[in-house]
Amino acid sequence: MKRLARPALAASLLAAALLLLASPGAAAAAAPDTAPPREPPAVLREEAARTTGLRLGMSWPATRATSDHATSVGLLWAYDARDFLAEISVEGAWSRDVHQVTAGFGAAYPFSATNLSPYAGAGLRYAWAGYGHGSGHGFQPYAAAGLLLGRFSTVNLRLQAEYWLNTFHTGGEQVHGAGLSLGLGF
Repeated sequence: MKRLARPALAASLLAAALLLLASPGAAAAAAPDTAPPREPPAVLREEAARTTGLRLGMSWPATRATSDHATSVGLLWAYDARDFLAEISVEGAWSRDVHQVTAGFGAAYPFSATNLSPYAGAGLRYAWAGYGHGSGHGFQPYAAAGLLLGRFSTVNLRLQAEYWLNTFHTGGEQVHGAGLSLGLGF
């Protein structure tokens, strides 16, 4: 009796396997995937976004003559190409002993394709500056890191920290410093 049960069980399993292979779902699963690739989200397919904005912040030049910080205000024109961010800005920073006016451009790499996107980049500005012990003008390269909130909406916020270095001397000193700003783009 046991000898007949094994062939019957094997025949039943073989019949079940053949039925599964003959079903339409099995044929689709065995066929190579010929479906078109998935589309990226609609937000990433959109054309690049352009925004105009206002930036408020603080600047801390590191000089021997003064340890004063300056309040800064500026205008920016930002461009989000989805793969990179770019901006052109004009800013001024003033306090009792510090004044600085800059105009320049920068580019950054966004680390996320979401509405909240951290980024890092660099840029170059032309600066007219005075720090209590002299004044001068020239190029000011900078490195920046920040967080862009509302990247895919009509209004966005940009929190940015930066380090800058003057390539020129003021009062015999080459000044460098840091900045922190909050920008509103619309």
